[in-house]
Amino acid sequence: MKQHRIKPKRRLTALLTAFCLLLSVLPISSLPVLAANGTLEGDGTEESPYQIADGDDLKAFRDLVNGGANDAWAVLTADIDLNPGYTFNTDGTYTGGTAPEQWTPIGKYNTVTDYLAYTGTFDGQGHTISGLYINIDEDDISSNQNFGLFSYLGSGGVIQNLGLVNSLVRTDERNMIVAGVVAHLDGAVQNCYNAGFVSGLTAVGGVVGNNNIGAIENCYNTGTVSGGKDARVGGIVGFNNRGIIKNCYSTGMVSSVESAYVGGVAGLVSNGTVTNCYYLDTCGKSDMGTAVTIAQIEDTGENGLLAKLADGSGEGVWNTTLSSVGSWEYGKPVIQPVLTWQTPIQ
Repeated sequence: MKQHRIKPKRRLTALLTAFCLLLSVLPISSLPVLAANGTLEGDGTEESPYQIADGDDLKAFRDLVNGGANDAWAVLTADIDLNPGYTFNTDGTYTGGTAPEQWTPIGKYNTVTDYLAYTGTFDGQGHTISGLYINIDEDDISSNQNFGLFSYLGSGGVIQNLGLVNSLVRTDERNMIVAGVVAHLDGAVQNCYNAGFVSGLTAVGGVVGNNNIGAIENCYNTGTVSGGKDARVGGIVGFNNRGIIKNCYSTGMVSSVESAYVGGVAGLVSNGTVTNCYYLDTCGKSDMGTAVTIAQIEDTGENGLLAKLADGSGEGVWNTTLSSVGSWEYGKPVIQPVLTWQTPIQ
């Protein structure tokens, strides 16, 4: 009986076909992601989240989410600098080079019918992201109307234990929502802080731009937040629309040109709640939250800001030791509360 051998070319074709069939039945979040420095470890599940160790890993994760795997879980394993060598200043300028790399946000929110919400859990594990740079002018054409590290955090999504430092997020285009951590929030942001510059013309916040039906808890802002005419501008959130803000504070300068919606905590609150939140009395006006003085922020006793925050959050959230804030503009406190995952600067 004559035997037939499979020719090498046919064998290769058969193997490729089988491989493609295998990929077709696997969920996107279970596939390995190739970053510039190799493979992004983990499979994006709660049990084995993606491990993000550097800027290339973060971009690979962003591209994965924006490609459709928007429920993937991830953790930071190190501090990340997206623009090494650059310094972003409190007045919106920068030094260190001529062209920082622009960041494309994670997720997208353009209209109520054109969006991609991130619904996984992103855990900073006590690390920071620096060098985030977004600068959109009125001539830029974009399918995204929300800018920050994340564009849109959907219901069920969580961002936690993360600090954003030495960053600049700015747009000169109306109808764009901007923030340091997440622009449009339906999920939860907890135990996070922003120390970067944020500026825009619509809803502008240090941590969150528009808190739609989400929750912001145990967060703080020390960055400068500014807005244009009629903008909603707040140290924690620009516009709080049916959302929750709890146990937060801001010492960053908050300002706007000819707008009545400027607040140390929130620029405008509509059917939402603000509980146990505070702002430096010289950083912005607000009827939401409680104004505190520099002396109260630096007070380590039962009447100080740290004690008030701890009373609201319970033990284990805010560090029991106040931290030096380094070199800040005139009028800022010398020491202030930080989260328990941060190491206080003495």
